[in-house]
Amino acid sequence: MSHHLSNLAWEKDLPHARKIVLLALAHYANQATGECFPSVRALAAKSGLSESATRAQIKHLEDIGLVEQPEMPPGAPVVYRVLLGRVE
Repeated sequence: MSHHLSNLAWEKDLPHARKIVLLALAHYANQATGECFPSVRALAAKSGLSESATRAQIKHLEDIGLVEQPEMPPGAPVVYRVLLGRVE
C-alpha cells in the first residue's frame, strides 16, 4: 500500500470514476515500483463500479499514461504499474 501514490492520485484532475479506479490501484501499489496485481473484481469492489466499468476506466488511465500493464508471460497474473510521481 502506497500512501504517497494515493496522495498523488488525489491531486489528479480526473472524472470521478477514473479517479476512484486510480485511487484503488494506488492503494494496492508498491511505492517503489508502482506495481500491483489486484483482480478486476477486487478493483470493482473497492471502487463501487461494475467490472466492465472498471475495465473501461483502466483503459482510459492507460490511454492518458497514468497506468500501464507490462508484458507478462502467459498464465502470469495481470500486473498494473501506476505511473504517478515518476521523474524521467
